[in-house]
This record gives sequence, C-alpha cells and structure tokens, in this order.
Amino acid sequence: MTSLTDREVLVGHAYADSRPLEARQAVYRWQQPAVDLPGLALARLRDVTGLVVDVGCGNGRYLRRIEADRPDLRALGFDLSPGMVPGAVADAQRLPLRDASAGAVLAMHMLYHVPDIDRAIAEMARVLRPDGVALAASNGDGHMREFGTLFADAVRAVRPGAAVDAGSATGYRFRLENGAAMLERHFESVRPVAWETAIRIPEPGPVIAYLDSTRAGREGRLPAGVSWAAMLAAAKDLVTRVVDRDGEFAVTGRSGMLICRSPRR
Repeated sequence: MTSLTDREVLVGHAYADSRPLEARQAVYRWQQPAVDLPGLALARLRDVTGLVVDVGCGNGRYLRRIEADRPDLRALGFDLSPGMVPGAVADAQRLPLRDASAGAVLAMHMLYHVPDIDRAIAEMARVLRPDGVALAASNGDGHMREFGTLFADAVRAVRPGAAVDAGSATGYRFRLENGAAMLERHFESVRPVAWETAIRIPEPGPVIAYLDSTRAGREGRLPAGVSWAAMLAAAKDLVTRVVDRDGEFAVTGRSGMLICRSPRR
C-alpha cells in the first residue's frame, strides 16, 4: 500500500503541484456551517509579533491571509515539495531556523504526512519563542468517511465482492483524538478546538475531483484487475445517481485545531 509519509510519493505525486490540494479545498465552499479556518488561525495570532512560520504551507492559503490582514508580521512558508512554491523547501523534521526565533508556528493539516511526528513537533517547540503560540490543525475520526465508502462501493461496482480498505487517504496518524497527547510532550499547554459540519455538494464534478485528488493515497488499495480510471468512472455513476435522487452528495466533516503554548525546553 502506498504511504503518504513516503517522500517520493509526497513530492512526486500527492503534492507535485497544487491541483490535488485545490480540489480538496474546493468542496468546503458547501460547508455548513462555514468554518473560516485561516480566520480562526489568524485570531490566535493577535498578540504575536515578528516571524510567523507555516510548516507544510501547501499552496499558501494561510500565508496569504496573514500577509493581507497582518502586514506587520513576517510570514514564511516551508514545504517539502517545490511544486507548492513555498518560501523555502524544507523538511518539518529539520527546520532551518534558530532556537526561539518565531512568534508563531503553524502546522495545518500536515503532521500526519511526517515520518517522525514527534521530531517535527519538537522542531516546532524548538523554534518557538517562550511567549509564542503553535497551531496544529487536523481531522477527527470519521472525517469525510463518505469518500471512503464511495471509493469502496465504486471498487465493488467494478469487481463485485472485492475486499477493499475504505479508510482515509492519509490514515490520520495525527488526528484530533491522539494529537493533544503528542503535542503535550513538547508544550506545557495544549487546548483543542473542534467542530463538526455538513458538506452538501450539489453536483457530481467536485465530488469526483476530490476523490481523484486522493489517488496517491488510495490507488495502492485497489485490488488486482481494477484500474483507477475504472473505479473513478464507477464512482461518477454512483454519485450522479445520489445527486439526482437527493439533490446533493452529503459529507460529514470533523476537524479542529490544537492551540499550543509554553514550549518545553
């Protein structure tokens, strides 16, 4: 099975460019109630000065918001993938920053990709000033489980009776249920904020684009004789029938943010 901690897979496939990430972000336009995660993160930075580091910055969604709303801050993005066009290409496990040099460190929906999560969190604590704040966002158990069900149902539509793992594309090695305990090894204060939403997607196209964006994490789960293209075509047929019947493809969102202070030295 393909691992989304594999550096070659991450850089060469899952995040070779921004398109898969943008396809996943796009479905949140139908989120109810709407959650402005960059806005929530920015609110936690109200007392921060100086350098703000976004580790695993992806396509720069948080950096753009910080630069627009807090031009007094110096925002710097690191990402392992040059295809994300970060401020600097860097590994979360070895941040190229001095000790206690940042007023804030963000790790938004990315720690589950890091081979050594504890080492990455230790790096976040190392570079954070004693009065700074670290934010780590992730998802909870059952987040968007409907996409896993769709994947499994589509595989079985192509190959009836096939055994298939319907789990998340990332496996969520770092998630809401276990993330606080990991962070508490390196921060004296860790406070979770969580929410559950409904994402009601009114057309098949964005659903299929989202599923296709998870190819790097799911293609290795396909049974012999089932191609990704065949699975995707079956999924499109299934989703079209659901949308025609219900007017939407409904997805459950379970996400949150862990707010960390007082790094342990």
